[in-house]
Amino acid sequence: MIPTGLTAGDSYDSVRSKADGIISGFQQQLGANTVRLPINPQSVNSDWWGRYKGAADSALSHGMKVIFGYWEANKDGKVDDMNAWNTMWDKVISDYGSNGNVYFEPMNEPFGYSLNDWVSLCSSWLSRHASTPRGRILISG
Repeated sequence: MIPTGLTAGDSYDSVRSKADGIISGFQQQLGANTVRLPINPQSVNSDWWGRYKGAADSALSHGMKVIFGYWEANKDGKVDDMNAWNTMWDKVISDYGSNGNVYFEPMNEPFGYSLNDWVSLCSSWLSRHASTPRGRILISG
């Protein structure tokens, strides 16, 4: 997951610099106080994560809140690979779980699940990340 305006070759500093300009614009032009950043296992469970964090760190340094939300690649509304998804969330929570301005959305648009399966998946996620404050978790429906 490489958002528009970033490239796979960007360093942490270049991601942060690009994000600084965008975040400043969001704040000045829109009065925004929150940015939502898409993640997936490919972006977090690789060396890209160390560079992509520059976008989150930029937003946080500007006093904004950050929402990390999982966007699946298969476009079927389900987690693509449960083990990779869990590894991804473990890393994101490890890196940002102690920051009160960071929020976590286990999955964006989970349309592929029955209600019972979605509740089960979210319950498992909440159990796995029991130390994450519940007020910083967004459960889509």
